[in-house]
Amino acid sequence: MTILTTQTAVVLSLACLLAANVPAEVSAAPAVAGSDSSKLHAYSVCKKPLIRKEWRNLKKSEQKSYLNAVLCLAKKPTIAKRSAPGAISRYDDFVGVHAKQTPEIHFVGYFLHWHRYFVHAYEKALREECGYKGAQPYWDYTYDVTKGGNMTSWPLFDKTYGFGGNGPYVPYVSFIPGRTGGGCVQDGPFTYPQFSLSLGPAPLPIRFDVPPPTETISTSATPILTTTTTTSTSPVPTTPTLPKMTDFFPPTNLTISNPHCLKRDFAPQYLSDQVNISNYRLVLSQKDFASFAFLLEGGPFVDPSIGTLHGGGHFGVGGSLGGMSDPFLSPSDPVFYMHHTNLDRVWWKWQKAGKKGERYRDVAGPIVPFDYQNTVKGNVTLDYVTHLEELGKGAKVRDLMDTKGGFLCYDYEEL
Repeated sequence: MTILTTQTAVVLSLACLLAANVPAEVSAAPAVAGSDSSKLHAYSVCKKPLIRKEWRNLKKSEQKSYLNAVLCLAKKPTIAKRSAPGAISRYDDFVGVHAKQTPEIHFVGYFLHWHRYFVHAYEKALREECGYKGAQPYWDYTYDVTKGGNMTSWPLFDKTYGFGGNGPYVPYVSFIPGRTGGGCVQDGPFTYPQFSLSLGPAPLPIRFDVPPPTETISTSATPILTTTTTTSTSPVPTTPTLPKMTDFFPPTNLTISNPHCLKRDFAPQYLSDQVNISNYRLVLSQKDFASFAFLLEGGPFVDPSIGTLHGGGHFGVGGSLGGMSDPFLSPSDPVFYMHHTNLDRVWWKWQKAGKKGERYRDVAGPIVPFDYQNTVKGNVTLDYVTHLEELGKGAKVRDLMDTKGGFLCYDYEEL
């Protein structure tokens, strides 16, 4: 076990948190059974799944079409005033719903399921409201960190056929090593005021006055979690006093409209340390969902010497002062969806590697954040219902396990 110092433990461990396309064709089927099926999504049969591609594998015309659809969503009026009264655009709606639910959708057993549903809803909005014909792309950063070079030269951050680059450097005492920006994005499609965000920004990204965990646990710790089908392992300790997301990251007041720019704070060395091919393979090598999800998301009980794909993607792009580094408002950066689609792809790849479809039934982890010993509410099951507020009806975990299972209807070009 590694003993952590105070500030370093908190911030580093929490940093490791958050060919043409064929239109998806589905046919209607009965509503999902439940105590109140009117509050659950309609079930369908997936016939022709959308094919999600890596960004650099899209044609230039497809890249422009996607970027234009995101800008379109940022011009559409909000529908989520109940969840985020300060929202102005449909793009703000997604930021607001994520911000509202952040305290309950991270460090839980349905972290990946909720974000799978969330990205699906975003993809659906781009297609149905803004005329986008393709599928949601993803960003496989292992290509870029292996190749190296300046992040601004990577295809994803191209100013014409990508998401634009970094912000200017803003001095700041940071827990993220080698950060290089912090100001408003200076080029590309998502500069202000062409692309305007209404929610946030939050106060200082990290609070340093919260006592950190005293220990971190290696990946060989005692198995304690169970799934609906198998005994599953997770390298986590007993948690007498459960931390909360708001202990570490101050939430944003979602009732206030405050039009502002998108900020980025590239941290290339941090990104490379976290999302390199070794860590990618470590995650995929896990034998059960609890261990897989635990290492992919990271958290305050993960040895900080073990990089995590989730936190690495967020803080590698967002640094300390960028939108991606705020766990509440991270969808304010359109790169968020590229990142989380890639995490979904990694999960899908891990699922497909299982025997006899067993990993499409394997789910584990707490309902209450950080409750790894089930001292409060127990584990997530296949019948646990996730929700997206105004963005979509409830969906059972079992219906989010298979991307071609009916409610969802997509696949990945590369695995």
